Amino acid sequence: MKKYSVDSLAPGMAFSKNVYIGNNNLLVNAKMPLKVKDIENLHKWNITEVESEGELIETKINTASGKKIFPDVIKLYKNIMENKKKVEDTYSDLLNKIRMIFSKIKSSNYLDDSKLSEVIDVLIHEVEKRKPLYLTQILRGAHNDYLYSHSLNTTIVSLIMGIELQFPQEKLSELAKAALLHNVGMLFLPILITTSSSKFSKKEFLIIKKHPLLGYKVLYNDLKTSIKVADASLSHHENFDGTGYPRGLQGYDIDEYPRIIAFGDMYSSLIVDKEYRNKFNPYFALREIMALNNIKFGPNLMRVFVSSFSLYPIGTFVRLNNNVIGVVVDCNDEYKLRPIVKMLFNQNSDNVGTNNVIINLLDEKKLFIKEVIVDEELEKKVQNEI
Repeated sequence: MKKYSVDSLAPGMAFSKNVYIGNNNLLVNAKMPLKVKDIENLHKWNITEVESEGELIETKINTASGKKIFPDVIKLYKNIMENKKKVEDTYSDLLNKIRMIFSKIKSSNYLDDSKLSEVIDVLIHEVEKRKPLYLTQILRGAHNDYLYSHSLNTTIVSLIMGIELQFPQEKLSELAKAALLHNVGMLFLPILITTSSSKFSKKEFLIIKKHPLLGYKVLYNDLKTSIKVADASLSHHENFDGTGYPRGLQGYDIDEYPRIIAFGDMYSSLIVDKEYRNKFNPYFALREIMALNNIKFGPNLMRVFVSSFSLYPIGTFVRLNNNVIGVVVDCNDEYKLRPIVKMLFNQNSDNVGTNNVIINLLDEKKLFIKEVIVDEELEKKVQNEI
């Protein structure tokens, strides 16, 4: 019989033949996945090795919804990783185009509608087709030009909500335009303030609070956008309870577009590092937003936001509370905090990616995601091995 170190075992592993603890004491039957408790017991009993005549095999797992995930989940994952580079390239290209559009607005008070329409058409197509990958992309953090990446990320979040609300194409396009331009007033404030990642002083915050009205005037008076697009700039910092600015609007007096854009604006801000705080992982960002439900957002759109978001989109690298590093390969729709994870590195940092060990966090109650990992070197290494 072959011997396997207990340190090399992980929840979800299964073998083609029965697995034994010395002297033919059965641990698990053939093709039955190991559970967290099995491995904990081995450590508790000071067992260092198990034995089996079989080989490590890929197993199927059941999700809460009853659907079965077969080894095809690995093929799905490979396809996702291959598409990830395309998404990164498209995102980078869109960012450059947004930068040029904003530059013309600032220098010449000119809005290049054809370029903007091109960006919007690509964005809608991409978000509809590859939503999980764009949710992962926006977790990669701010680029050198925060204003542009923030505007793009806010638009991605807004479009996801608009799609969930089943907006027709024309309305999706207008929402995207409003989201992309919602912070255009920032272009006309002192650059030392708008590019700062420090916490604003009272004086700086008073200056920052001018950007909604500035944006409205530029969009409506100078660039001749629709009133709904201009109003999204004016009203995206209004709060559902009336405590926002600049007009102190309340409830449904705030138009639908700025209420949607407010989710993207806040989420996109929370998931990047600031000098005065670390970035939030998706779960804590969502929790922070939900805590402001009655103050900032109101109930109806909060339900849409929560239901349309995967906290850990497919392709997201994560660290579990037992220090296992893995990648999300599928989601349990009813239990967003407990996705299905392909194990990449075990607790000892051994590379086990090629073993195709799948951990369903819905079954492994003692395990949970400790943090999201954004690591380009890790991504490249994993891509080279699939």
